[in-house]
Amino acid sequence: MEELTENFNMKMENHIQILYQRNLVSEQIHAETKDGYKKMKERLDQENIELNDKASAFEAELRKIREMLLEPVEDAFSGAEAVLKKPNEDNENLSDPISRISNELQFAKRWITVTKDDIKKLKHNVDGLKLQLKGKEEKELLLGEEVKDKEEVLLGLSKERRESIRQLCILIDYHRGRYDHLREAISKKTVHIKRVA
Repeated sequence: MEELTENFNMKMENHIQILYQRNLVSEQIHAETKDGYKKMKERLDQENIELNDKASAFEAELRKIREMLLEPVEDAFSGAEAVLKKPNEDNENLSDPISRISNELQFAKRWITVTKDDIKKLKHNVDGLKLQLKGKEEKELLLGEEVKDKEEVLLGLSKERRESIRQLCILIDYHRGRYDHLREAISKKTVHIKRVA
């Protein structure tokens, strides 16, 4: 009975020790995973901050470029419009040319907008045509290689056919010679049989 109790106690202690070791290992894995997660989160946060900074810098640069390109045009148009809109009460003779110039400016603005759109469309079309041309050039290269391969195969077949014809001619000559020899032998035998009879 005491032996059973000691065995039971030893088994229990072994189980407890195993459970304790498992618990230690799981805590260690948990700690490592937690540390790895923290490091990865910090790295991703840092990358996110850097990407946001880059995006802000690019947006600022884009704004500057837009201002540099559009500001002189807008200033010219706004200055011209301001001059044209200024009432010139002293001289009514200028109102017709001013309205004509204003109309021409409006027409020029619309023309510039339409031309920009047309240029964008043309550029898009050119890019598409370049891609098509590249695809066709690649296809042409592949077809050229295919034709070259087929020519080589046909050349090989032509050589094989010539060799086969040559061998057939040799075989025909051989059989013709054998046939002539056999005919001669048969005619000698028939002559010999006629003499004997």
